[in-house]
Amino acid sequence: MAQVAFILNDQLVPTDHPERQALLASAYRTRTRPLCGCKDPGLPLYVSKVDDGSFLVKRMPFTGPQHDPKCDCYEIPPSYRAAAHLVRKQLKKIRMAALPSFGWTSV
Repeated sequence: MAQVAFILNDQLVPTDHPERQALLASAYRTRTRPLCGCKDPGLPLYVSKVDDGSFLVKRMPFTGPQHDPKCDCYEIPPSYRAAAHLVRKQLKKIRMAALPSFGWTSV
């Protein structure tokens, strides 16, 4: 997941903030939830500790569709993903059926 700017203790913390890791470490220790600022009010995120000792901000499970579509935390709803899969599958069938009529053997 891409790293996102977040709000912690009413302070915007951009991806290039010099104290970002220290702020995340503190939030991790105190179990403070940063907020994603893509919507108002902010959506809760959580802090995850990585094997190398650094910290990442991640979206809460099942909240991807609640984020703004332009936000890096956004994820299309599962129902749309399932529909998109069916559409791709159907298009592939149509394309494969059309190949012989054009004298083609592959796309």
